[in-house]
Amino acid sequence: METSDEERKQEVAENANQGSAVVKDSATPVHRDEELRDLLDEGFTRVDAALALKLSSRQLGLARQILQLKYRHIDSVPSSPGYYLHSEEILTSLGGLVNLEDTGAQIHMPSGALSEDRIISLGIVDAPDAEGPLAGRTPRLSPIIRCEPDGLELNKPCILRIPHCALVRNDRTDIDVYYGQTQNDRIGWNNVPSDANATMKSSHLEVVLKKLGLIGLHAADHPDMRKRLRVIPFISRMTDDTETLTVSVWFYNDEDTEHKILMHNEVSRSGRILLHHPESFTLERMKKSMYIDVRSTNLHCSLPEEERRIEINQDALWLQGRYRIDLHLRITDMTDEVGLDISSLYWWKRTDHFHFRINKKVKELRAESDSLDLFPVETSQHKDMVKSFRELRLDLSRCITADTAEHLSRTMGLNKETTSEIKHSREPAILLLDTLIASSLISMTHLSPLEKALVENSNKAAATLVQEFRKTNRTSYLWNT
Repeated sequence: METSDEERKQEVAENANQGSAVVKDSATPVHRDEELRDLLDEGFTRVDAALALKLSSRQLGLARQILQLKYRHIDSVPSSPGYYLHSEEILTSLGGLVNLEDTGAQIHMPSGALSEDRIISLGIVDAPDAEGPLAGRTPRLSPIIRCEPDGLELNKPCILRIPHCALVRNDRTDIDVYYGQTQNDRIGWNNVPSDANATMKSSHLEVVLKKLGLIGLHAADHPDMRKRLRVIPFISRMTDDTETLTVSVWFYNDEDTEHKILMHNEVSRSGRILLHHPESFTLERMKKSMYIDVRSTNLHCSLPEEERRIEINQDALWLQGRYRIDLHLRITDMTDEVGLDISSLYWWKRTDHFHFRINKKVKELRAESDSLDLFPVETSQHKDMVKSFRELRLDLSRCITADTAEHLSRTMGLNKETTSEIKHSREPAILLLDTLIASSLISMTHLSPLEKALVENSNKAAATLVQEFRKTNRTSYLWNT
């Protein structure tokens, strides 16, 4: 079977990705590589995609299900690297609003702030090791926000609204604004007081910015400051040979971005089950001890003695955005119901911080009870995006030279060895894009860094292709809970 020029170009790119300079004979079928390309285009890493194809005997549908089960995606569009709440809008010189629905986070661009039409995006960062400015020394009150295009200078200041969990009586202006840079998978923070300022209001922080980027805020620790927290319990799934169930009690900042991200991580990705809706309480900066008391209300379930009364690390509650306690519920005999009573008491007020009375039927905890929900329904919108991204990939290969690909590799932070491989490959642009995707530096729904690098490199034709793709495939997705 003869292959088309387009298929041959894709085949050469795959050979380059594997470090091979050998071009297969033109009569060699390429269908075995098409499944891998499909999975790479959908945002999965090369290693995971190759393993899933091997396990599924190269059946694309089954391989996709294996990958989706691993990642526990609840949305058909792959998430942008580093954050799960994300929205973007095409704004003109007349200005406009980018809003993260139901979270309180938004960015308002005034008229005249932009010189031309731009795609402005807003995201909540939730990388596992992401820490805000002065982490561990002052309270974490708000999420880390990324406004893109990163580094874009505005003609007029924009206003960024960020939710927080502090209890404040009056507006506070002693808030420091930091710009972040990712370095070796960690964030380095720089305080730039001349470029931005912030005010803490009762429900949100109002930040005035002249430049977009990774934004972190620091509020001084006042003696009379109070922090609003939520607490919520999850439980691991159960099988016939289960002897111990893990109950995770999470404490987290009382604002909706933290709640949505936590629900995504625990339920959608880890497959745990929500035991009770969250309850809220107020934490004061104090030295008094705080305990949670736990007891099983079922004779066939028991807890270790040391887990029936646990002292809470109040410094962790104060300084971190999230804090977890794990309880280990032993099953001595299979029962129809699991019962728990989890509470914490203000000892000087004789009232509860929170009190969970939990009764769950065993059939609700079964691992297979909602297994069908782990696989998202593939939408026509997602299929169209994958097809459009393939076309973008080929179009970019025609207008990015080897020298440009080398420069972009350096700009995007790839190492010298990888940059050299890209420059000397037969299809440098294709290899560059595949490498950036495999490194989670870009994805179908997160092309802003590539667009910025192309603009800085004065490659207007390629930058325009990326801009047009983002306009056509504009994303706004939240993890619904």
